Amino acid sequence: MKASLLQTRIRLGHYRNLLFDWRYHVDTCGQQSVSQLGITGRRAAHAHGFSSSSISTVQAILARLPIRHDEWVFVDLGAGKGRTLLLAAAYPFKYIVGVEHAPFLAALAQANLRNHTGRLHCPDTRVVVGDALDYRPTQDDNLLVYMFNPFSMQLVARCVETLAATPCGTGKRRMLCFVQQRTALAPLIDLGRLCTALAPVALRPLPFDWLSHPQLEVSLYDVFATS
Repeated sequence: MKASLLQTRIRLGHYRNLLFDWRYHVDTCGQQSVSQLGITGRRAAHAHGFSSSSISTVQAILARLPIRHDEWVFVDLGAGKGRTLLLAAAYPFKYIVGVEHAPFLAALAQANLRNHTGRLHCPDTRVVVGDALDYRPTQDDNLLVYMFNPFSMQLVARCVETLAATPCGTGKRRMLCFVQQRTALAPLIDLGRLCTALAPVALRPLPFDWLSHPQLEVSLYDVFATS
C-alpha cells in the first residue's frame, strides 16, 4: 500500500511538471545520465545525472524563505534545464544566476528563459556555463544558494568551503538551501555536521501536497564566513 501511494504521488508530480512545460512553452522535464551529459574526466566521478527539482517543493520553499526577496540574489548551483530559475523568477530577487557545468543543459536552460511565456518578476535571470567550484559570490549582496542533489557530497562540502572563505560585505548574509532525495541506496546526509561553516535556519514546514515529491528533504542553513 505504501509503495503504491508513493508511486501515485511521484506520477502526479510528473504530470504537473509536463503541464508546466506545456503551459509556458519550455522543456524542463526528462532525465539524463552523466555519460549522456558529456561530463568526462575527474568531474564525472562526482557528477550526478540530470533530474529537475519538484515544482511543488520549490514553490513551497520560495514562499517560506525568511527573507525579503528583493534584497537577495538567488544562485542555483547545478541549474540543469533552468526549472528552478523560472520558479525563482516569479519572485522579485535582485538577480538570479544558474551555474551549470554541462553545456547541453545550460543551452536548454537559456532557451527556456527566452521561450518562457509567463510573467517573470526578476527579469535579470541568467545562466552561465561553468564549474560550481569556480563560482565566487560578490561581497555586496545577500546571497541564497540553492542546490538540488547536483553532485557528490564531497563537492557540495567544497562548494560550502568556497562560499565561507569568500569575504562577505558588512551586514550581508549568505544562506544555503540544500535539497536531497531519500532512497534506499542514498541515505540522507546531515550537511550541517559535515560542514562546520553551516548553522541551521528554521524553515516553516512544507505543507502536504499530493503533487510534491514525497522523498525530498529540504534544509536551510546560514553560511558563516571563515576568512
